Amino acid sequence: MVATCFIQIRRGVFLGVLMFCGAVARGGVKVQLLVTQLPIKSVPARRAGLLRADYGYGARLCVVPPDKKVRVLVEGFHSACEGSVSFDAKHIVFAGKTKPSDLWNIYEVGVDGSGVRQITRNAGNCRRPGYQPNLYTIASPVPRLQITFVSDAAGKINEYGSARATDLYSCKLDGSSLARLTFNPSSDIDPVVMSSGRLLFASWRRAGLSR
Repeated sequence: MVATCFIQIRRGVFLGVLMFCGAVARGGVKVQLLVTQLPIKSVPARRAGLLRADYGYGARLCVVPPDKKVRVLVEGFHSACEGSVSFDAKHIVFAGKTKPSDLWNIYEVGVDGSGVRQITRNAGNCRRPGYQPNLYTIASPVPRLQITFVSDAAGKINEYGSARATDLYSCKLDGSSLARLTFNPSSDIDPVVMSSGRLLFASWRRAGLSR
């Protein structure tokens, strides 16, 4: 069971919350919360297109267990945010950067914080990762394990002229077989996998152009 919600607490800290289940205990399921914890004095948002590059700057990826003792999930990152839990609730993909000057990349980690590894490399700023359903092909006896994410790797300025356009991409969990899924001269963002396995996403289409 995986559910998504958002909460806001006082003192200026906004937490984007993704719930995932832990062990089944007597009396019900023990639920933990995976949250993005933003600094109280976060970097002001700039008009930098729809990638929202400043969201998550200096953030931490944390777990809140039932006893409410917040635990940082991944150490050694300048910024870590936008965690997404795998279908079997054993791994998490997230967007992160180890240094302020780094590009955003996608990483994977165990739900216990072990085994952090980088997935994307040289693929622009990569954000909003999520697991795709397994892809079975005639060319392989094992399923293809993939993720979806948003990137500005195409290097094109959006139609409004304000920033680099973003599109949806996918790749295998080892970072190989990078594929561009959308080709929007404005921007596509926020992919979500539906129960049917199809991707639902937000798309910016500039009004007034005949195309």
